[in-house]
Amino acid sequence: MSAMSDLFMMMWTIIIIFAMSVFFRIVFIRQKFTIDMLRIIVKGMELKNPIDIELQKLLAQGERKRAIKMAQKIYGFTPQEAEDHINSL
Repeated sequence: MSAMSDLFMMMWTIIIIFAMSVFFRIVFIRQKFTIDMLRIIVKGMELKNPIDIELQKLLAQGERKRAIKMAQKIYGFTPQEAEDHINSL
């Protein structure tokens, strides 16, 4: 009986871990979509972010790598996300 209950407990643990990973993946995707939509709205309204102005200045000075590193640090981007953000400026 104990082996059966251990197996049952392990099965439910695996199911819960899988369900939580799916849930967090969905939340992450929705968060990324929301951020992308906000960027589109801000760009459409022609609002300027002071940090993005600094990043544009670095780009104008030819400091592309430094701008990418700064975007990573300030916004918490991955290297690819930071590069995409810099390219969108």
